[in-house]
Amino acid sequence: MITTAITAAYFRFNASRQFALALRCEHFENQNGARTGVTQKLREVTHTPEFRSANEFVVRGDFRLDFSNHNVFEKGGSFTDKQLTVCASVLFVY
Repeated sequence: MITTAITAAYFRFNASRQFALALRCEHFENQNGARTGVTQKLREVTHTPEFRSANEFVVRGDFRLDFSNHNVFEKGGSFTDKQLTVCASVLFVY
């Protein structure tokens, strides 16, 4: 039997018409390793600032930190229990 538990929380604060902050937190328990190949507990936190430069353009940055109770994230030829991901995006809304 595949046993999985997932919990998530999402928050968004619109500071103004042009600026917003979002926070996402998730918890994933892969109790028998069926989803990831490793029995583990994963957690992540993502912070996303957002800026609207005009009605058509949105600029976002994502800062995401993943955690596991096992060393499953590859870094520099070895494995660690956490991983930082940073990305930026520009959206055109029509």
